[in-house]
Amino acid sequence: MRVTLALAGLAALAATACDETPAVERFPYRFEVRSEGAPVEGAQVSVGASAVGATDATGALEVDLQGQEGRQLPLAVECPDGMREPGALRPVVLQRMRALGDQASLRRVRVEVECPPRTRDVALLVRVRGHEDVPVLVNGLERARTDPSGLAHLALRLEPHAPLEVTLSTEHLPDLLPRNPARSFDVPDHDELFVFDQVLAPPVASGRRRRRHPARRDAGPQVPIRIE
Repeated sequence: MRVTLALAGLAALAATACDETPAVERFPYRFEVRSEGAPVEGAQVSVGASAVGATDATGALEVDLQGQEGRQLPLAVECPDGMREPGALRPVVLQRMRALGDQASLRRVRVEVECPPRTRDVALLVRVRGHEDVPVLVNGLERARTDPSGLAHLALRLEPHAPLEVTLSTEHLPDLLPRNPARSFDVPDHDELFVFDQVLAPPVASGRRRRRHPARRDAGPQVPIRIE
């Protein structure tokens, strides 16, 4: 009898321990991936150690995550070609969101991710007033020449913070200064317009005449004059 009671007690404890184990629940989520405001299709989304799917043409992925409420899961998004990875993302915290009102319904938790473009469009305007056919070098390579009005336009596609050095080759203009002027630009993480406005002129003559001031005469000591 005692053995039977002991076994029954152990079974009850085991059942209680099983009841205390947190139940696995489902949490509806919606991941939205965009690039410069446009939806990104084909972005691979991973939560925890598992890939949960890819975004559709609207840039969205709806999925029900499983786990215990309050658990944090790492989030990773692999962007399509032509875009940069978003970097470190905040972990997903399993939680529920309900709409307000008497008939509160369960809503999907929305997570937004940005996939920035890998390159940026850079417009370069070069102006050398009064000089035609001046070679424009970009990072050491000739990319254009000024037209009869002294202008040159270039459209470049560069990665953010990539080196951008513009040089005007003046080898065919030895009598003008400055020689081979150059300017460096820092490519920002957005589309940009750069202007390189350069004046070429002959050197200024250095032999200027100094203005002479009339010599001051020494009037000598002042002698008091006696008036009678």
